[in-house]
Amino acid sequence: MDDNWELLVTPEDKKLYTDFAYTLLQQMRCCGFTEADRIGKRKNLPLGYTGLACIHCYGGYGSGRYFPSSVKTMADSSKTLNVIHSHVMKCLKCPQNIKDQLEDLRERHDDDRATKKFGSQRAFFQKIWERLHKEDRNKDSDTTSG
Repeated sequence: MDDNWELLVTPEDKKLYTDFAYTLLQQMRCCGFTEADRIGKRKNLPLGYTGLACIHCYGGYGSGRYFPSSVKTMADSSKTLNVIHSHVMKCLKCPQNIKDQLEDLRERHDDDRATKKFGSQRAFFQKIWERLHKEDRNKDSDTTSG
């Protein structure tokens, strides 16, 4: 999967939620859980479990890799957006212009959120969750289709 990754967000997603969340998640790609990821709360995840990785430092030691356990966890800003934003702002390989853009967008994030329809945050993250775990569903259907 890692060599054949697809975008986490598409242009159609942009209207669902804030420019900050959209642009931030443009800095991420799909990745699979490996033995090297077996730290902290992630110890029990199965190998290959799909997560998010920074596109700028992907493949390097200590790269920003995140493995939310559910769509609810992913939609929780304190567990996903804030953590990813913190990584990207410190990422030595992320271009400064992207960091500057994210800072500007973050300042408008709360105001932008207020203009969105109730449930739009959940819908945005649900689409991303489905993209991340599409291969998991394919594996399940491969084993049940006999």
